[in-house]
Amino acid sequence: GDADRMASLLLDDGSRMEARIAQARSSRRRFGGLDLHVLGSFELLPDRKGRPRLASVEIIAGHEGLRADPVRAALAAHVAELTHAASQEGHPLPELFRLACAAIGAIEVGSADAAPRSFCAGFELKLLHVLGVRPALRRCACTAEPIEDLPIRWSTREGGVVGPNAPIDLDSLPLSGAAARCLDRALHLPLASQGSASWTAAALDEAERVMQDFVDAHVRRRRRAAEFLAALLPAGSLAAALAVTLVAGCAGYEPPATVRLQGWLYPSSSPTQDTQTVSGVTASAYDDDGVLLAEGAEPFSDSP
Repeated sequence: GDADRMASLLLDDGSRMEARIAQARSSRRRFGGLDLHVLGSFELLPDRKGRPRLASVEIIAGHEGLRADPVRAALAAHVAELTHAASQEGHPLPELFRLACAAIGAIEVGSADAAPRSFCAGFELKLLHVLGVRPALRRCACTAEPIEDLPIRWSTREGGVVGPNAPIDLDSLPLSGAAARCLDRALHLPLASQGSASWTAAALDEAERVMQDFVDAHVRRRRRAAEFLAALLPAGSLAAALAVTLVAGCAGYEPPATVRLQGWLYPSSSPTQDTQTVSGVTASAYDDDGVLLAEGAEPFSDSP
């Protein structure tokens, strides 16, 4: 209804749940303390259509320290937006919950105040590690050669830094050895210590450019929080250009011989729980050269 709100909850097993908060717009007293970035114990009940509905909440940590400072609030929003994009309903990933809690807690106590840009890089690297797509930083992603003293580039397609003997990737980006070493240090530093990372301005600019490309390919669907954060930080920070990249795979990956795509087509690009699917649709699959591989009456969609 018009008075309801939907809340995205990151459960303690790392999966995501979308829950309805009935009459949230008409009464703020029903769930006192419920706000963005809070940690709480939620009681959920099914509504008349079987969807989760918030019945009660007990706030464990309200993280009030995020609300008085716009940069801290923007950093927390960046963490929440990426975590939301990385989490899936019904797919547990406990490390994701622990990472999100650690990041929000570190931001609240001021661990990112001195260097918000390097904190973002550290969080994004740790998020990629949790998701199993951590980029190669110490060795060439294709040849496994150490990158020390080699001219290197960054290839999102190949999975990180690549040396001169790697296959040519026309979409690769220039990267200095100093930026690669800073990224590697940020990956291994605790979030609470990211402010101690010794970044140069040039290395940080390089790192942000290549990390944006990599994170967009693996995680991000929107950049609203990143754009807001960029507006609060000095010019050149967190470039807000949108990049969409299809990843061919990381080093050592062998694509399967056959792939089955299964899903549904909807009459809307933003379907709700009760939106009807479109029936009687045929689907065609083509390879990279445009050769028809399969055609049938079972519809599929890459973005329901």
